Amino acid sequence: MTAEPNDYVCWAIGLLENNQTSPSLLMLASLRTRINPFEVENYFHRAVRELAIQRPTIEACNIQVTRCLLSKIVEENEKAFDHASTLYQVLRDDFPDADSATWFALSELIDDYRYGDNSEKLTEDELIRRIVEKAKEQLDAMDRE
Repeated sequence: MTAEPNDYVCWAIGLLENNQTSPSLLMLASLRTRINPFEVENYFHRAVRELAIQRPTIEACNIQVTRCLLSKIVEENEKAFDHASTLYQVLRDDFPDADSATWFALSELIDDYRYGDNSEKLTEDELIRRIVEKAKEQLDAMDRE
C-alpha cells in the first residue's frame, strides 16, 4: 500500500485534531490543491523530526492499516465490497503473516455476487451485513487486545 500526498495531509490534520503541533505539521495540514509530492514529503519528514515521532514497527503498521480498513467497512456500508476487497489485498500482499482467510472467503463471495454464479443466492444487503459483522467482530477483538 502506497501513501498518496493527500494521505500525508490527512495524517497531519489528524495529529492537529489530537493537539499535536509543529511548524511543519501546520504547513503540511494546510496543503489542499495541486499538492506537490516532493513538498509533502519534505514537510512530512520535517514534522516527524520536530515532533520526535519514532518509526512504527511493521506489526504496528499492520494493526493500524487493518483497523483503518475495518473502520471504513463499518462506517461506509455502501462501499463495503470495495473496502473488504482492499483489506484482503493489503493483508495478502503487504502483511503475509496476517490471517487473511476470512477476508479471502468474503472476497470470493463478493466476486461470486458481482461476476459469478452466487451459489449461496446472497442478496447485496445480506452480503454487506456479513462483511460489516465480520469487521465489527475483528475491531472488537483488536480493542480487547
